[in-house]
Amino acid sequence: MSEPYNPHIPNVQKDLSVTQIKTARIQQDINEAADIMHKNIVKAHERGEKMNTLKKKADDLGEAAKAFKEKSTKVKRRMQWKDLKWKIIIGVIILVLLGIIIGSVVGTQK
Repeated sequence: MSEPYNPHIPNVQKDLSVTQIKTARIQQDINEAADIMHKNIVKAHERGEKMNTLKKKADDLGEAAKAFKEKSTKVKRRMQWKDLKWKIIIGVIILVLLGIIIGSVVGTQK
């Protein structure tokens, strides 16, 4: 026989099902949070790999820039020497021409 209803005695069957529902909801929330954390870890790992690749490319670009600067400096020096040689050659030619002109003028006056 069943016992008479007493409001001061809790209904164990009703409390058990409410507790199971709450536990199931909490477990579902925990599972969702774990899935999100797992996805975040995977994304962070992928981002780390991308950062390593980017760093390598930046290092390679820095080395290429350094090599370019050295090469351009050498070319600049070569061009400066070439320009200086031409200026010297032109200056010598002008001096020779002036010497010939002055020599012919002085030679004709005697």
